[in-house]
Amino acid sequence: DAQSAMAFINRIVSESPNYIKAYLLKSKILMNNDNKLAEAAKFLKEIDVNVIAKAESFQKADYYHMLAIIANRRGLMKEAIQYYEKAVEINQTDTDAITKIADFYVQISDSTKAMEYYDMALKIDPKYSAAIIGKTEIYVLLSQKEKIYLELAKLDPKTLTNPQLLARVAKIYSSIGDKAK
Repeated sequence: DAQSAMAFINRIVSESPNYIKAYLLKSKILMNNDNKLAEAAKFLKEIDVNVIAKAESFQKADYYHMLAIIANRRGLMKEAIQYYEKAVEINQTDTDAITKIADFYVQISDSTKAMEYYDMALKIDPKYSAAIIGKTEIYVLLSQKEKIYLELAKLDPKTLTNPQLLARVAKIYSSIGDKAK
């Protein structure tokens, strides 16, 4: 249960205060089980800067990912963007973070900036489905049917297994009035 997990994580944090993974796990437990988003954010922000500085770069990126997820769940999209941008500064090939930044720009109605980030992700991985779908959704909003079909043709149905991405593709086809082929 969550209470036992939290007790275990608290023990790890007290015994190994430089183990950033324990802090990330504790924030996940707070966020997911107790839905204490503000407490999870506060907890992460209070981690000693030396602990973060000593962490491996992928752990630092995970730290900023977690802050971004929490900020997003709290409805703080611009703050989430800033945290994902910090993660991308650390790992410039993080297509997930880059695409999430683009998705947030779509949500705040900045499709130009969103398109820049989708293109950045696709420069790293030309087959990255989430970025292709994001770009396609912008073309749907702009009623650019030819570009919609060009983007959809880039998707590989064999690797497109994420149910959320599949639902987005179905919505695209539905919005343009075509049946998925």
